[in-house]
Amino acid sequence: MVHVLLADDATLKRLNRTFRGKNKATDVLSFPAGDNGSGVAGDLAISLETAARQADRGEMAAREAVLRRELRVATSLIARVTHGVATGKADSSASLRNDKQKSKRIDRQNSKRGRA
Repeated sequence: MVHVLLADDATLKRLNRTFRGKNKATDVLSFPAGDNGSGVAGDLAISLETAARQADRGEMAAREAVLRRELRVATSLIARVTHGVATGKADSSASLRNDKQKSKRIDRQNSKRGRA
């Protein structure tokens, strides 16, 4: 099991400063639980703001594509689902549109819940 915190940049900045001594926001922080027999693998903290910005600019998709080519790793699951297993072609513009739509849905949900 993994505990996941979906938060804003201010929260990730505070956690990053507290646990890593870095006074800046980041996209993801991970906190491994170690082998304590609890069945919990660890904790993840994700900044929805930073993740949305990175998705808008295509940073993560572009970096993933480069690494997959360099490491000769198969096409990502998203690309396989979007374009079919047979083609294996990634369309970053379609992925970006999907990421933007998902981000907008999350923003609307959070606004309705008073978390915006």
